[in-house]
Amino acid sequence: MKNFLLESMLLVSHRERKAKKIEFHPRITIIKGANDTGKSSLIKSIYRGFGAEPPKIHQKWKDANVASLIYFRVKNERFAILRSAGEYSIFDANKKLLNSYSSVTNELAPALANLLGFQLRILNREHTPSIPPPAYFFLPFYIDQDEGWIKPWQSFNKLSQFANWKQPVASYHFGLRPDQWYKLDAKKHAVAEKKEIPEKEIAALEKLERKTRNQLTRVDFDIDISAFKAEIMRLLNICNDLCRKEEEYRQRVVELRTEKIRLEAQIEIVTRTRDELSADYTYAVEQQGLFVSCPMCGQEYENSFAERFEIAKDEETCSDLLQLLQADLRKVNAEIQKTHSSLSVNSKEKEEINTILSAKQGAVILSDLVKIAGKKELLSHLETEIATQKDILEGIDKELGSIKREMDKYDNKDHRSSILKQYEQVFRQNASVLNVHGLSENVFTRIDAKIEETGSDQPRAVLAYQFSVLDAIARKSDATFCPIVIDAPNQQEQDQENLKRILQFIPQCCPEGSQLVLGLVDDAGFQFDGKTIELKDKFSLLDQEAYLEAAEEIRHHENLQIKAKFD
Repeated sequence: MKNFLLESMLLVSHRERKAKKIEFHPRITIIKGANDTGKSSLIKSIYRGFGAEPPKIHQKWKDANVASLIYFRVKNERFAILRSAGEYSIFDANKKLLNSYSSVTNELAPALANLLGFQLRILNREHTPSIPPPAYFFLPFYIDQDEGWIKPWQSFNKLSQFANWKQPVASYHFGLRPDQWYKLDAKKHAVAEKKEIPEKEIAALEKLERKTRNQLTRVDFDIDISAFKAEIMRLLNICNDLCRKEEEYRQRVVELRTEKIRLEAQIEIVTRTRDELSADYTYAVEQQGLFVSCPMCGQEYENSFAERFEIAKDEETCSDLLQLLQADLRKVNAEIQKTHSSLSVNSKEKEEINTILSAKQGAVILSDLVKIAGKKELLSHLETEIATQKDILEGIDKELGSIKREMDKYDNKDHRSSILKQYEQVFRQNASVLNVHGLSENVFTRIDAKIEETGSDQPRAVLAYQFSVLDAIARKSDATFCPIVIDAPNQQEQDQENLKRILQFIPQCCPEGSQLVLGLVDDAGFQFDGKTIELKDKFSLLDQEAYLEAAEEIRHHENLQIKAKFD
């Protein structure tokens, strides 16, 4: 198990000229404060500083435009992450800027996944495996005051951007399959995408093949070849030359038409994508405020300049690509026209041949034989091309089969059963310790359990489940164990006996070597190891006296972030 530990967090509002610095204990840090002292805003800022947005943020905290600088360690290597003006930057132990990120999903998520060793991939709504945002990494480690005690797996915002995400995310964190399986799964999907081009090629070629065969089946003739012997002997050389030209013409037409079909399909896709991006951009611009609601699902997303600029850039890229594709299509159409015109140069020769071939035997003329021969040559070429594309598909399928067999080596049923059995035992034990006795039997066997208790039992049941998940993660040898951050466990007016159970349970059940940050209003007289930070000032978490020193420290990192944009 690899540990990820918080060292300190600096919160700075340049707008209000206030700041707060928090030093975290490596084992237990208690954030204690009455209501309205900013306890929850402080706790929400921890994982928000890593790109995981909590469900609710107080409007005054938003208005203060608070930047955060968090120092942390991964496998004893020191880093810092800056969140400022909607952008993120990661620094090494020497305060050297490693990189800056404007997009959480597309930029920050892959960087943190690499840093923390998260191999999780989820199918997005285009059915392509992608690295999920950081919220999905940190879900098991955070219980939010506003939403986390109602149901598990919802302590962060914007989780609905992936469909059916809960089961794969839970499976990954539980370690039902090792990280190597997820690497191979991502590779499998990437290889499977290669099938699209040959499949489209085969469809186009087979359509042309069927049309040509239908034309051949409609030809009905019965001819005495000997009646044309004189004409055949005299025209043999000319016919051979014509057949050669016909073959070259047919082959070139097939190639050009196939290319035309491919380009038209690509133009359709790019045009549709550009139009959708244009609609997204127009919609975002028309909306007021820092967030915009999705017209499809109602979910809110950031409506910053950076987000709109990303949409505009994507639209511009599509327009550029569309121009290139349309230029290529014009070239292909011109080449088709040129090919059709190439035989007109020999029109005089063709007139002579047509005159001779007009000699009929019954209802059939010699030119019919030439046309039939040309169609047969076309069919032969189509069959060859189809076979080539099918060989390509077969090669891709063989590669997919090899990857799947390799994945099977890491998919051990006994291993999964052992994890699930251990999880059920720990969950039942946790529920008993926390005085939760009304859970249905099927809850204990589901890794994505739905906790539906009533009254004060609900938050204790959530806590029992959450620590069962943490126990499973701690047993996963290749896992990165993140800080456990829990805000306000005294939910639903717990009586003193149950509150003491909760406060004893949390530190005792934290896995060995893990770090706990716990937000409390009332500690019920319970003595915690580690460090207690008490917040006393109402409506003022940040302090004016701490601003100058804190501003100097965070400005250094902000300046590096800004400078990197223009280098």
